[in-house]
Amino acid sequence: MERSFADAKQLFGHRYARFRGLLRVRWQSLLAAAAQNIMKIAQLLANRRVAALA
Repeated sequence: MERSFADAKQLFGHRYARFRGLLRVRWQSLLAAAAQNIMKIAQLLANRRVAALA
């Protein structure tokens, strides 16, 4: 869990809010979480593909 918070902070700009207002900051957080999930799925698929080729 700590790693995902660190990734959000470093890779997705969660050190500071880019927008003002609760709704906009919420959207920033949701988009960052979606991007993290997409990255995890891509890594899993890549690992499966490498394992299938071996």
